[in-house]
Amino acid sequence: MTGQEDVAGAVAAPFRLLDDLAYLVIDQLRDDKPTLVACSLVCSAWLYRSQRNLFRSITIKNYPCRFEIIDRSYEFFRFLQGGTEDKSTPKTHIMNSIRHLELKGWMPYDKIPPYPTKSADALPLTLLRAYLTILPNLESLALRGRYIADDYPVHPTESLLGSSHLSSFFRPLNALTIQRYDSPSRRDLPHLFNFIGLFPRIESLSLSGLWDPPFPLANLLSHAQRGPVINKLEVDTLASPLAAVLYDLLRRSGCLSGHLTEVSFSGRWTDQSSDDTTVFSPFLHDVGAGLLVLKLKLPDETLDWMLHNGPALSLRSCTMLQSLTLAMEFDEDSLVVREWLGSCYDTSFRAYGVLLEHDIAFLQALREVVFPLTGGSFAVQNFPLVTAIPETWAGLDDTLVKLPALECVRFVFVSYSFDKIPLTGEEVLRRSAEGCLPLVGTNRRIDVPFKVR
Repeated sequence: MTGQEDVAGAVAAPFRLLDDLAYLVIDQLRDDKPTLVACSLVCSAWLYRSQRNLFRSITIKNYPCRFEIIDRSYEFFRFLQGGTEDKSTPKTHIMNSIRHLELKGWMPYDKIPPYPTKSADALPLTLLRAYLTILPNLESLALRGRYIADDYPVHPTESLLGSSHLSSFFRPLNALTIQRYDSPSRRDLPHLFNFIGLFPRIESLSLSGLWDPPFPLANLLSHAQRGPVINKLEVDTLASPLAAVLYDLLRRSGCLSGHLTEVSFSGRWTDQSSDDTTVFSPFLHDVGAGLLVLKLKLPDETLDWMLHNGPALSLRSCTMLQSLTLAMEFDEDSLVVREWLGSCYDTSFRAYGVLLEHDIAFLQALREVVFPLTGGSFAVQNFPLVTAIPETWAGLDDTLVKLPALECVRFVFVSYSFDKIPLTGEEVLRRSAEGCLPLVGTNRRIDVPFKVR
């Protein structure tokens, strides 16, 4: 920075921002890409720090070109290794900067699965291991629309990084997310569990959209190895056979000894014999003693079944549980659901009341119960009608008031930006929620936050 003239006309000494202070400012700009690019052009001292934040999070997505899908994940690996046409040196500064890596396939996310998987969405296990070998500071990895497959010739990874240099032991990850995993080949699925088993520890493991395998469960179990130790698990619409293998992996990893403290489960319904909840319930029984946070999202068919047959799972092992989220799973964009949204709310609250009442004696440490509700502006029309039904809330109110450590009941209304709940609607929902649990509301908080996706 240049000096400035003082009152007497003398030129003051130039002011120079200390590098340590400049680095702190640059780090605060990690989400502002244009400003980081500008900072990288100021001076050589700012260049490395700016690039470290610029390349902190990388997303590589396949894209269509004429009649084929171009796989960018291999091209980016060659770029990092200096294997492009310019024969440049390895991009060590970029490899050291990457903390979050996301590999996305080209898949029609707006279509109902199974998807027409392209060969370019195959991700060789060798290529993944190579990425993990050259990225020493990687903290989180996300695979969306990609499936782990054999090492196809189109990915000659060994020509850039010899197989002898591929690590067989990797650093723990803060987060591993695998979403929309739909392999067209029966031989590919075991690679998924082999990949998960490469890590000794994963802070947060999230699996969603993994559909039924095209071969018997016994074949998967024979390939399953010892799994990682994890602290947080999220399972979303994971097919029952795959879920059984995953839970078996985690049992072998020692997560039953108290490492696993948070579990999120979202089930799907085909029929009662293959309901995902029937597979999840034994696993919850095994890990429940160490859980502090449990999030459940059960499909409306399961909730309706619970009303007539009793709880589909047991919370008796969750004696240390402090926070319980009970969400409702239905397609809010469906016109049929919009017409019956009030009935869905009513069924969900009564069914979750049955679940709580069944195991109320074992939830003595529970401090918070959360009810996420979707529906957008349709919630404004339907939720107040449901809160006016005394028999829906009488049992739930009587049950919640029996929890000695309960401090707060939270109704979270979630809407999309195109169907945002107006302020007048927020006030209507807040009054309705605060008045539906009179016994609980006398000496416990009832919060009504609103979220927009």
